[in-house]
Amino acid sequence: MTEDEKNEYFGDKNIQREVENYWNDVYEISLAIIRNTKICDFANIALAKPNIHEMIATLKFINGTLNLILSLNKSGRINVDDTRQIHNAKQQILMMQQIAIALENEDRDAYDYAVERLQKQAPF
Repeated sequence: MTEDEKNEYFGDKNIQREVENYWNDVYEISLAIIRNTKICDFANIALAKPNIHEMIATLKFINGTLNLILSLNKSGRINVDDTRQIHNAKQQILMMQQIAIALENEDRDAYDYAVERLQKQAPF
């Protein structure tokens, strides 16, 4: 297999490394949020450390970067597994954003729903 064929099949190695790093960051943040939802009640979770709103700021940056990486897919530089991993990370980010919005709105039902979805999606 030539180097061009490897790049075409496996994707750009730098992109693969970045996708893996960002996916790991999202995974670690989702674990922290899930842990906080288990040890803090609804009324006090916003006070937990690390703070969910600080984590959401980090996730917004990561989400933007993942969108940029996905835009490279038009040139065929991203393999199927990396694309799947990006979409999985973006879905987890969405669930965590929904948790934060539910907290801001003091909407317990929306909070419970988003927490449940995050727990089901996050690979443990």
